[in-house]
Amino acid sequence: MTTPDDPSPSSAPASPEGATTNSRADASSTTSATSDRPTRRPLESFDRARFAAIAISVIALASGTALPSGHFTDESGTPVMWRGATFVLCGWFGPMMGGPICGWYANPMLILSWILLALRRYRGASIVLVIAAVLALSSATLFGVEVWQNEGGVNNLRLQHFGIGFYVWLVGVLAPTGVAIAGWRRDRGFAKHGPAPRGF
Repeated sequence: MTTPDDPSPSSAPASPEGATTNSRADASSTTSATSDRPTRRPLESFDRARFAAIAISVIALASGTALPSGHFTDESGTPVMWRGATFVLCGWFGPMMGGPICGWYANPMLILSWILLALRRYRGASIVLVIAAVLALSSATLFGVEVWQNEGGVNNLRLQHFGIGFYVWLVGVLAPTGVAIAGWRRDRGFAKHGPAPRGF
C-alpha cells in the first residue's frame, strides 16, 4: 500500500537517459526533414562573371542605339549626326558602298554569342566573338568612303569622327570576348588536370 505522502508512479521524474534519447530522436527527424528539401547550388565565381559579361553586352548594345555614334559632314560642309539606331537600320548595306564596311554584321554574331555563353559553350562563343570583334573594328574603314544619305547617292556624307555610342557598342562586343576565351582556356585546363575546387 502507498500512503498519501508517497509520490505516485506517474509523477516520478524522467530519467536523464530517456531525455537524451528523445533529444537524439528529435534531432535525427529534423536532419532527415532538412535533407529531404532540395538544395540550391550556389553560383560559382566564373558563372557570375559570365552573366555579368552578358548583361554588360546587352546594356551596351541597347544604350548605344540611343547615343550619338557618328559625326559626318555632307558635300556642302553641313554637319550631320547619326545615332546608333541609324547605323542599326542602315548598316547592313555597308559592303555595297565600296569598302569592307562590315561592322553591322557583328550584331547578329553578338546575339548568337549570348546564347552560347548562357549554355557554357565557351569554345563556340570565343570563335563567334572573335569574328564579331573583327567585324566591329572594320567600321574604321568608314573614314575612307562616302556614306550614302539617300537612295540616289546625292549629297553623300564623310565621317569626321565616331561618337560615344560607337565606343559603348564596342565595349559590348569586347567584354564578353574576354570572358568566353577565359572560359575556353578554363575548360581545356579541366580536361587535362581535372575539375577545379568548388567556387573557382
